[in-house]
Amino acid sequence: MNDRQKGFTTVELVIVLLIAGVLLVIIYAPSVDVFDSEKTSETKRIATAFEKSIHDIRLKWSAEGSKSKTVEVNGQPLEVTTNGWVEQLNADVAGCKRVWENVLPGAPAIDIYDRAIHSSGWSVGAGPNVCFYINQKGEPFDEENTPYFRYSYEIGQVTRVNM
Repeated sequence: MNDRQKGFTTVELVIVLLIAGVLLVIIYAPSVDVFDSEKTSETKRIATAFEKSIHDIRLKWSAEGSKSKTVEVNGQPLEVTTNGWVEQLNADVAGCKRVWENVLPGAPAIDIYDRAIHSSGWSVGAGPNVCFYINQKGEPFDEENTPYFRYSYEIGQVTRVNM
């Protein structure tokens, strides 16, 4: 090396920039949808809107005195639990479909989940005290890979899965 050399060589500069780039990807990738599929990004967006709407309805219930068993949303009375969370009526899948339609006006159409039929868009399933909203896009539901979210109306919790 020459004693008069000042600054970095091109190779050194490239190496430093590569290391900085890798560190940025490691730090910021979990919070950015850059690596998500279109289906996963859409599911995240819908789950976020659903959760916000659920919380807005509970805030409205609270502002109205926290006593009513219904909250009017978009001209429709929605039944709520004693804690103000939008309730799955009749504890069945039709009740979960109604929650989707009333909580997310203008949301994509949703089908009742059927293992034999792969919905071309969204489908809904139900379990005890929980609704499952599945973004199938014409594919079979795979519990390990298909992006979906659950809504537990007893505690008002929205849980994202495979996202």
